[in-house]
Amino acid sequence: MTRDEGQHELDAIHAVAARVADAFGSRVSLERVRTAVDAHYRRFEGSRVRTYIPLLVEHEVRDEVRSWVDASEASVAQ
Repeated sequence: MTRDEGQHELDAIHAVAARVADAFGSRVSLERVRTAVDAHYRRFEGSRVRTYIPLLVEHEVRDEVRSWVDASEASVAQ
């Protein structure tokens, strides 16, 4: 991967964190979303095909954050 490709991928990953945090508003902090994004992104470190990594990370993080929000809202409702 060239330096430009690597920077492009990192920019896309940062954008993932911003989009997910925006989607869930005040229900989850940007820092917590960034931590989840970093964890999911690290899972793909050795991947040779990198084109879809930001998309895969976003999908996984949205699912994870949705489960946090659902659990939080369920505990408040009780």
